Amino acid sequence: MKTIGLFGLTFDSGNMGCCALAYSFAEILSHYRENINIVYLFSPNAVLLKDEITSKIPICVLSASAKSSFRLRQYAQKCDVIFDFTEGDSFSDIYGIKRFLKFSIAKIICIHTSAKFVLGPQTYGPYNSAISKVIAGYIIRNADYICARDRLSAQLASKYRKETVDFFTDVAFALPYDSRSDGNVHKRKVGINVSGLLWRGGYNGNNQFSLRTDYKSYCIKIIEYCLENGYEVHIIPHVITKNVNNIENDYTAACDIKQMYREVMLAPKFTSPIEAKSYISSMDIFIGARMHATIGAFSSGVCTIPFSYSKKFEGLYDSMNYPYVIHGIESDTESSIKQTIAYMENLETLKSTQKSALEYCVKQIEQFKKRVEKILME
Repeated sequence: MKTIGLFGLTFDSGNMGCCALAYSFAEILSHYRENINIVYLFSPNAVLLKDEITSKIPICVLSASAKSSFRLRQYAQKCDVIFDFTEGDSFSDIYGIKRFLKFSIAKIICIHTSAKFVLGPQTYGPYNSAISKVIAGYIIRNADYICARDRLSAQLASKYRKETVDFFTDVAFALPYDSRSDGNVHKRKVGINVSGLLWRGGYNGNNQFSLRTDYKSYCIKIIEYCLENGYEVHIIPHVITKNVNNIENDYTAACDIKQMYREVMLAPKFTSPIEAKSYISSMDIFIGARMHATIGAFSSGVCTIPFSYSKKFEGLYDSMNYPYVIHGIESDTESSIKQTIAYMENLETLKSTQKSALEYCVKQIEQFKKRVEKILME
């Protein structure tokens, strides 16, 4: 029996993307539940929701964080293997050095235990500061096994590790859902995920991610285009926090839009990533700036147009040979709007490319499952 530790995964966040990673990996681990003794989730203030996924494996929630390094080390020492996903994209300093250090301290503590430390498929970098480069390099070199979710990240990690790093794809492609696509001819539905973080200009409120595209203007113009051309518009939040003033909250931004355009449909406040993906699956087109919202759409067969604000989008979708991404950092507002409309008017091409890309992702998930099995059996 193996004792498995999970880090950088959460089942109870208002961020459906972070939860999607946890639910998807729990689904993968459920196939080995006969060989798993207990799964520790290291997460401050964690509340484990028992449902169709997490009830499949025995999960014990132990609240330990980087602030409590002694307790974290105690719990980590009990594990045979620790899988760390850093919430998919937080092994970087683009969200601030404080967040980067919080995750990095925990990683270093885990590395210095008897547990095998595995960095699961995620984005590596960018590391903009000198201290971030040093710390990231130390962690990447000293992990027992690491893999990435895209080719760009694997190449970056390889520079620190001095060996080829495996890359698969994002495990959220494995997230189950209840399909709501009826296959009938109806008024075309477009789902638009408006990122509350980008809507407010990032954490500093001053275009933190250096977008050339004016994100608010982009969203408004796309919504107006869709309404004028007969689409049924659904605004779909993917980060729903209890604090309505939280800068991350998509739902508050969605309510702002609902005030502006009464005819748009506002999606409900989802309580799980499965619920979110199931709702998204009823759309014909999906446009979004939350990466896991776009993965939910993509993996449920909905024509997807991701809006990129960081290299994680290009890394993932380029690795899938799916070029239909709006590059918010490179393109000005007018170009981004024109490109989005052009993609919407050329859906058959998107559908064909997406089908091939999704077949690739399914194969990559299967390869990752084999790697997990190998790690668990060692």
